[in-house]
Amino acid sequence: MAVAPQLAPVEIVDLRRLRARDLAPLLEEQQRTWLTELFWDYRPSAEMIAKHLDARTLLGSVALVAGRVAGYCFYVVEEQKGLLGDLYVLEPYRRQRPARS
Repeated sequence: MAVAPQLAPVEIVDLRRLRARDLAPLLEEQQRTWLTELFWDYRPSAEMIAKHLDARTLLGSVALVAGRVAGYCFYVVEEQKGLLGDLYVLEPYRRQRPARS
């Protein structure tokens, strides 16, 4: 059985520590993926996400591999429930497994 290649250790950080420019390559790939695979223009959503990233009002986490953004997720809390807003991982990191610490 083939084993997935191993990544460098993954660091999970609070999304509010980063700015939109830090996630720009990820958001651009996400827009292309949504357009190609789902025929949906994700640009307005990405722009709204970028706005909230820069305002540091978006709750979530970012996966960093060797200091570079590999993926992110964010959520919204409404009264007594939390809603997953999005989860996206850059293509090169999708089939790799994290290194064990």
